[in-house]
Amino acid sequence: MKQIFKHFILNVAVAILLAPLTLTSCQKPGESTVAVSKVSLSPTTLSLEVGKSGQLTATVSPSDATDKSVSFSSSDAAVATVSADGLVAAVSEGTATITAKAGGKSATCKVTVARKVIAATAIHLNETEISLEEGEQLQLVATLEPENSDDSIIWSSEDDKIATVSGDGVVSGVGAGSVKISARAGSVSAECLVKVNEPEYRAKERAALVAFYKANNGDGWQYKDNWCTDAPLSNWYGVSMTDDGRHVMSISLKYNNTDGRIPEEIADLTELENLVIENISNSASGPSPMPAAIGKLKKLKNLSLISYSLGGTLPEELFELENLEILNLSYLRFMDPAPIPRGIGKLHKLRELTLADMNLTGELIPEIGNLTALTSLRLFDNNLSGSIPESFGALVNLEAVDFSMNSLGGEIPAAFYRVKNFWKLWPNIVWGNSFSQESLRNAKIPKPKSDPIKTLSGKTMVLEDEFAKNQYTVLLSMKPGSDSPEILDGLADLYDNYGDKGLGVITYCSMNFRDAEMLKKQTEQFSKVLSESGAKWESFVWDIYKSEEGPFESAYGKTLYPYGSIDEMVVVGPDNTICYSTMIYDKSSPKIKLMDALDYLRGVFNSPVERYASSDYSADGKVSLLQQATVGKGIDIVITGDLYSDRLIADGSFDKAARQAAEDLFSQEPFKSMRDRFNVYCVNAVSENEEMFNGRSSALGVDFVGATQINGDNAKALEYAQKAVDASRMDDVLVLVLVNSRLSGGTCYMFDAENKDSYAGGASVAWIPYKGISVADGVSSNASTLIHEAAGHGFGKLADEYYYLTNGKISSAAVTLLNDAQAKGWYLNVDYSNDPAKVPWSSFIGDSRYESEQIGLYEGGYTFVSGVWRPSWQSVMNANDLSSSFNAPSRAQIYTRIMKLSEGNSWEFDHEDFVKWDRAHPTPRALRSPEAVRMEAVECFKPIIVNRTWKQAVR
Repeated sequence: MKQIFKHFILNVAVAILLAPLTLTSCQKPGESTVAVSKVSLSPTTLSLEVGKSGQLTATVSPSDATDKSVSFSSSDAAVATVSADGLVAAVSEGTATITAKAGGKSATCKVTVARKVIAATAIHLNETEISLEEGEQLQLVATLEPENSDDSIIWSSEDDKIATVSGDGVVSGVGAGSVKISARAGSVSAECLVKVNEPEYRAKERAALVAFYKANNGDGWQYKDNWCTDAPLSNWYGVSMTDDGRHVMSISLKYNNTDGRIPEEIADLTELENLVIENISNSASGPSPMPAAIGKLKKLKNLSLISYSLGGTLPEELFELENLEILNLSYLRFMDPAPIPRGIGKLHKLRELTLADMNLTGELIPEIGNLTALTSLRLFDNNLSGSIPESFGALVNLEAVDFSMNSLGGEIPAAFYRVKNFWKLWPNIVWGNSFSQESLRNAKIPKPKSDPIKTLSGKTMVLEDEFAKNQYTVLLSMKPGSDSPEILDGLADLYDNYGDKGLGVITYCSMNFRDAEMLKKQTEQFSKVLSESGAKWESFVWDIYKSEEGPFESAYGKTLYPYGSIDEMVVVGPDNTICYSTMIYDKSSPKIKLMDALDYLRGVFNSPVERYASSDYSADGKVSLLQQATVGKGIDIVITGDLYSDRLIADGSFDKAARQAAEDLFSQEPFKSMRDRFNVYCVNAVSENEEMFNGRSSALGVDFVGATQINGDNAKALEYAQKAVDASRMDDVLVLVLVNSRLSGGTCYMFDAENKDSYAGGASVAWIPYKGISVADGVSSNASTLIHEAAGHGFGKLADEYYYLTNGKISSAAVTLLNDAQAKGWYLNVDYSNDPAKVPWSSFIGDSRYESEQIGLYEGGYTFVSGVWRPSWQSVMNANDLSSSFNAPSRAQIYTRIMKLSEGNSWEFDHEDFVKWDRAHPTPRALRSPEAVRMEAVECFKPIIVNRTWKQAVR
């Protein structure tokens, strides 16, 4: 019995031990167990605020594990607890690890508990409206509700150009105006209205600019954006501010019709460094002196007043501006005659000094020699006399000098011509002054050198070798078709006689053509001019466009020699220095310098020239009728001449020239087909001399000035015209003066009409060189100049259609002159409007009958590159050659004037009638295609509007 009870107890114990396994696995008899391989938790990190909860999800792998039950536990129940289904509750700040276990595997999640964030419910500023000045700062303070809010304060400005705000609420005034400053914390915000006032110094500067505007006719400026408005001063046209944006640093007004005076208030611009006023011409308001207040601008570095209405004398205070680096006072013709102020010697920082065309008198002052920082010294177009001071030798940094058009003379001090750049500075020192050739020789300007140069004949020339061959060598810079024929004829005679006795000649032509065909054409013309003159020496062409450096070499680089200009001559003498230069000449007649050069060479070789002088004046004033009008009332043209002696009139030379000039004039339409409406007279004017030289005497006082301008006694020309035309018909006469010279030029003088009702009325006098002409196809080699000046300007009242590359946009002054001319019925072939409906030739634009001429709007004309338009790509009023004709609008203008003068003022122009006539009389020469046009400056001199009637001119 005892043994049986023992076995019962053992069986019961075994059953108790095996019971859990049987219950957990629910394993049926015969089934295998699948173990847990992995437990995953999501998320693996969790951040909660105190009092918040987050759900964890446990995943048991594999999905068919026999037992997938999971248990959760927390490493720190004081921080976070976890329920049986994985819900984590945040208890207090800190970190705890939550563990999930299943089948012996586990996973964890790091729980971070933070304190509860307190959001701001309101924000308050200590100020809701403040005022401060530009540059001033003020502190704004923001307070949050509740005080323990966890939100951060973020500051912002509505417009940083008025005021900025820092991260801690410091407000800085930037520019005048009002702006809102905001403080934001979470979802709440507050604002402060900030008014930034202009500081006192800025208000003064603004007032000074307004005073300047009013004192200088600001309402009449071409450009005046934002002046006298509340806009920041930096937005006012031509005004620049200092780097910190606080003060006015610069006033720059160029080509803006700034007309008036410098006001006293200028002294309030205490930080001003640049004052630049540059006009086209002196104003009409009358001069005013520079105020002494200019001396208060202690930081001024650049004072440039060009063509400004400055008068009186310069104040001494100007020379207290110790920081001045540039002083440019130019074309101030209203200044009182005065010597150069000695105070200039105190401006030791000056780099550029220009005192030009401002009535300076007396001598050059030695104090200028103290300005050793000078790189540029220009004193041209004054009335300075005397010699150059020795002290100028200290100006060792000079790179540019211009003393031209004064009366300086004497010896050039050795100290000055030892300045390293004197070799290239001397032309602008001697030009237009009273220096002698001897003073030039004493300066011993070195001969030029060059690399080997290819000549027109294909040879290679070395200048040094050429100089070595000769006792005297002429180096002539010239241009085809300019003054070259006149000088070349005489030079060729001298070379023929003395080429084997020590005279050498070298001619060269500098050209600047982008078009290879044009370069080729001009080179061929250069060769032709040389050939026609009988030149037997070597010549070459230098293409400036391919290289800005010239062909001549010195120790300081390459240059054009001697001056880079046209028709200049130097003679290299036996000592290999320059012994003669056309830079030294009688400034009243610049082009005579070339003729004087021939006389010098004749003297060197003992070959004096004999000049003819008239003795018989009986033919003077004799009138011949070359043709008489057969249709209408007759339009009068008078041809007279200058530099025609008694023998040139007696042998028929003048009569022949006059008849050919008439043929030239009537070679172009509409003159050609309307020739029968003109009277053409020839009036003899006997001159004592028949050549251009110093001391010449001629009937009409002809003079060649500059590149192409011709001056003469217009009153005498009109008096000679009255010998053929009654005074009652002189109001519309065209006087053509033929000048017996091969020097280049051509100028038309246009007089106002006495009869204001006359269409495009007014007499004209056109001066045309007319010697040594050749005739082909009925027209002369000078026909293009004659047609441009006499037919185009003189009769047609047309403007130039070319432009100078040095001229930019048309100025307001030029617009005014154009308006004045068009009010007279002149210059209707150009306009400053680019509106096809408003230009005078609008009726031709889009007219299919003129499609071949491509009439439209082409920018550039009236000598300006932009802001003015012409009707066609090319015309005889653009390119001064006979490959072009008058364009259709110009033909219409000429046609109208012919009909008005011959039929009477009651005749009215009709576009369709003109088109019918014009198509029945086609132009003999087609316009060049646009591709062939070289849009460069044509070297002509614009017509001169005299602003007087012919009677007033004669009186």
